[in-house]
Amino acid sequence: LFHTMTTTCSSRSKPWPRRPHPPQSPPLLHCVLLLSATILSNTAAINLDIHIPLPTGGCVMEEALRANLLLRDASPARSSSSSSSSSSPADGNSTRPLPTIEQPSDGIDLFVQHTPHVTLFLSDFDLENENATISTGSDGNNDDDGNTHPPPLNQTKLQQFLGTISSLNFTHITSKMDCSLSYATTPTTPTPSSPPKYYTLSGPYAMLPIQNSLCLQTLSSRVYRALQPFLRRPVLVPSWVASLPEPERSRAIYRCREYGSPNVGEGFVPHVSVGYDPPLEGAEENIGDWRAEVMDEWNEGHAAIQGECVDRVGAIAVGKTGEGGAVL
Repeated sequence: LFHTMTTTCSSRSKPWPRRPHPPQSPPLLHCVLLLSATILSNTAAINLDIHIPLPTGGCVMEEALRANLLLRDASPARSSSSSSSSSSPADGNSTRPLPTIEQPSDGIDLFVQHTPHVTLFLSDFDLENENATISTGSDGNNDDDGNTHPPPLNQTKLQQFLGTISSLNFTHITSKMDCSLSYATTPTTPTPSSPPKYYTLSGPYAMLPIQNSLCLQTLSSRVYRALQPFLRRPVLVPSWVASLPEPERSRAIYRCREYGSPNVGEGFVPHVSVGYDPPLEGAEENIGDWRAEVMDEWNEGHAAIQGECVDRVGAIAVGKTGEGGAVL
């Protein structure tokens, strides 16, 4: 579901390096049909992300893609999988095929699978028929084709949900406010002499903070307040909230239970997720070291263009979430 608006990008002295982009967003009507027929019907837990897609071809998008590419190329999961699958037999003569090795997760893929975006509101929504059950087969777990099907959607709830988002006057907000998109420095720069840092590593996540503004805060507030009637309750508190210090933890729990997400209101911290690399099972948790080195490389390049790397909000979209909170 898109609400199209005018996009204005900053001027640049030279073109940004061209990289593959995610598919262009379909028109409004097509997106509504895609949301109801594909995104919602393929998931039992209707976890949806109302977000701002990064403007295609803009600097903010290009920098997110560059960070994602660096992380994916350097990921130990990818390199270990590649070396294992391409290694030669010990004697160097046998041509016997190597056994198939299960490919580890590549995390966030902003080039093919996932949409670069800034989340406005992410939560579970109650859009199924009341008292509906998941369809299973003769084995009691899955149907005959081996799949588990979610309960059917309540079409009235669905249309009300889509209509509520469509009725929000995003164009009015963006035309009256400064709705710029640019990356922000993190508040934890080590020393005054250190270069500004435009990325954050938190657990398995690599994120690029977006400069917060009255426009972004207003868009988030309009969305989460309007969608309160559609929340699935009771709201489950994300596990990462337990790691927050007090009083931030108690405040996050309150926002989650009251509004459906800890990341709204005073907890709204706009950002772009560019990496999700949980440690492989049985592996040492050393992901922070290599990611910091990779992101420092990205940061050095971004610092040179930060002042002119500015785009504008161009659309509001709804998408299903995948691994690591990525939007599919």
